[in-house]
Amino acid sequence: MTTRCLIRSVEDRNSPAGHSSVLIHGLSASGIRHCRIAATGFAVERQLQRTSVGDVLQLRRSAFDLIVDLAIREYPLEACGLISGPENNLDMAVEFHPCRNVAASARVYELDPLEHMTIERDVERDDREIIGVVHSHTHSEPYPSPTDVAQAPDPGWHYVIVSLKREGPELRSYRIIDGTITEEPVDLVD
Repeated sequence: MTTRCLIRSVEDRNSPAGHSSVLIHGLSASGIRHCRIAATGFAVERQLQRTSVGDVLQLRRSAFDLIVDLAIREYPLEACGLISGPENNLDMAVEFHPCRNVAASARVYELDPLEHMTIERDVERDDREIIGVVHSHTHSEPYPSPTDVAQAPDPGWHYVIVSLKREGPELRSYRIIDGTITEEPVDLVD
């Protein structure tokens, strides 16, 4: 399943308070991830997002199968989880990590914070990185709701939504940057 998008988003990042900054470490082939920003005499440790959006989310078929399976099992509640990929390719989702929806709702999801921390630690130990969040829409289109947009924590993440509105599950992926939603293609890979 592949959806197509003609728009490519680009995000500019400034240092705190708009001062000029110096990047000290953290450059990778996929863009800036972790760095230290030095601005007007003080240093702030923070995580920056990549400065451009990839062309396509590559999703392992095994991860896709787990995502759809969880969405169906959790119905009528929304299912949720995280996707991870190698540090050198933040557009390749190699693993899906199911999480408990602590909101226990058919309309919203909230990742269990302890599960999130555990997954984050395990992923980093394996030289991978969390690259996105997944959730299901039980009765609506696979498109980010205003709540999804407001809660989007990381503009570098992929926001994957699987809808159970129709006869068969429908999965789509988006980037959400400063409230702007951009759909991105999804390629299933083995």
